[in-house]
Amino acid sequence: CAQDHILFDKTERDDKAKQDLPRLGENAFAACVATIKKVPVLFVASVSESFLAAYDISTGMPDYLGHIQLNYGVNTLACDSDNQRVYAGHGNTNLVDVVDADISGKDFVMNRPFGFSAPMTSTKRDYFRRLKLTGKGSRLYATYRSPALLLDFDVSNGNPEFVDGIDLPPGPADFLFLDDPDYGKYAIVACSEDGSVAVVSMDTHELMKRIRLCRDPYRLVRIPGQKKIAVSCFRSGSVAVLKWTGNPVTTLKAEDFIK
Repeated sequence: CAQDHILFDKTERDDKAKQDLPRLGENAFAACVATIKKVPVLFVASVSESFLAAYDISTGMPDYLGHIQLNYGVNTLACDSDNQRVYAGHGNTNLVDVVDADISGKDFVMNRPFGFSAPMTSTKRDYFRRLKLTGKGSRLYATYRSPALLLDFDVSNGNPEFVDGIDLPPGPADFLFLDDPDYGKYAIVACSEDGSVAVVSMDTHELMKRIRLCRDPYRLVRIPGQKKIAVSCFRSGSVAVLKWTGNPVTTLKAEDFIK
């Protein structure tokens, strides 16, 4: 979306009230949901102007709560309900912003106490492509393209500490986690420039397998109730379906392609 978006709330039908509402700016790009003091809150970020806006969605209709301006180029968000925190990765600065949110009575507050990065990316050549939390918000993982890495941060004590950078094939983008009680924990990473999906052991931080797939695999999602993953392939205009039957390292393979 490349329009200039007003942050609408319940007064959106009032033309005069519209003039006083803050604007999200161009390219509303990233979103996530966190529960803040039992209130489900939708966070939406603009990649062009870097507003992070918050909406109460408890009634099903978004009700504007407030916004904060971050460093330029918000590209990806990860929400932590347990710690009432949002992590914002940037496309123009080698940085992850930390935003704390709180609701006290009728007041909603967002603050940015600090930002952080990884020593392996201190000389900026690319940007954080995707952020995801695991372990009830104790670990934050991020894909980074140049160098091609899956970055691991320990955020359990509130002050992020860099743990490791795992080498990946070129172009890491989206990823998800598989936790198999018999075979261990894995990250499945779409690597768009390589045209592959990588299987990474979360126990040893090793790249275990690389599956050639299609042109520009970019987003992936696990199919509920099945041992299958759907992967959208941007340039080939298709969706690949991956399936595994036992150990993901040895049995994960492409089952079908949907045009």
